[in-house]
Amino acid sequence: MVETIISRKLGDQDKAEQTPFELEAVETSMEALFKEYTPKNINTDGMFILQLRNDKIVGTPITQLCQYQTETKSCPLSDCPCGHYKGNGNSGSTSASTNQAQSQQTKPEPLKLPALIYQTQREMDDYDARDMHHGDLSRQVLEEKFNLQQEALGMNAISTDLRVYDFEKNHFFGENEKLTKDEVANSLFDEFRFLANVYSFHGEYKHVIKQMITHMQKNTGQPFSSNLLDQALHEQIEEDDSKNSSLEIIRSTLESYIDWENKSYPESDKQRIEEAIRDTKLPRFDSWNDYTNGLVISVHDSWATHITLQSLEIKDSEFTAVIHYQVQDHFGLDDGDLTSIVKQQRIFRIWFVLQRWEKLGFKPFITEMNTSIKIKGIRK
Repeated sequence: MVETIISRKLGDQDKAEQTPFELEAVETSMEALFKEYTPKNINTDGMFILQLRNDKIVGTPITQLCQYQTETKSCPLSDCPCGHYKGNGNSGSTSASTNQAQSQQTKPEPLKLPALIYQTQREMDDYDARDMHHGDLSRQVLEEKFNLQQEALGMNAISTDLRVYDFEKNHFFGENEKLTKDEVANSLFDEFRFLANVYSFHGEYKHVIKQMITHMQKNTGQPFSSNLLDQALHEQIEEDDSKNSSLEIIRSTLESYIDWENKSYPESDKQRIEEAIRDTKLPRFDSWNDYTNGLVISVHDSWATHITLQSLEIKDSEFTAVIHYQVQDHFGLDDGDLTSIVKQQRIFRIWFVLQRWEKLGFKPFITEMNTSIKIKGIRK
């Protein structure tokens, strides 16, 4: 049976000037085509074009360019580069383009960096938190609910005449001496700083707490940051060699789930890092040394933490990653902070009155710390 194979003719160019891809229609037998061009069983149910790479019909190799109506049917060519072939002719064969498309489909989508890989449920910049309240308690509430009378405070700042205890001279000002609100506040802040020395008397961080108290006294409510606190955060994370160290868990997870063949971390495995970090120990200052260098009273725990994978470089069987930590805490006290034990320490009674009493109401603030740490790992 004779079939007509149609090749493309471009314009009305002279045949002598036509390229191998612009051949006139050639009529030949399908049997001869089978023998000379390809051993594949070509299904001729449809129109298609044979583009010859050489200027002879017998030339090899040949590239088959499909013009079949692939929207509703399968392409009849087993090795057609269109990628629509579904096995109509030579069901055992798959086109190179189909293999390439399948390869692209199976290649995991890489995680786009930088990527936030962990965040606490508590939000950043949370000014509605209970320990951020200020000026919301009356004298009656302070006295009756929190037992902050003159004897408990060591002063009578909450009395109606605003007389203040002179903690350095260990007695009250003159019986008839009345102070302004600013004078009361200044006296309380001086005592606040003085008492902080009990918790902060050595090391390079010992002055940070006094800077934070003074920041509160300015009453702007603006966030506080310090290079020293950033450094302290860096040291705490990097020096934590416990099994629950967040940094070590991140390193181990990267080693296990990196796509080493494609030199990336799969987007589909991002959740694995978050789940792993969830069970770790997040940065906090609670060592014995922190109780005397000022960090326990300055920061202690954290309110919100974000951890970001900033960069990831993979070479052979090793990787280098940069992990960024953003940590926020609140320099403020809520009702629950003033426990029976804490209330025995005058510094916290002073702090509570300065922040929560309606006649003073100094604003607490957010303390923010940031640090980036480079880690390395090897393929497991």
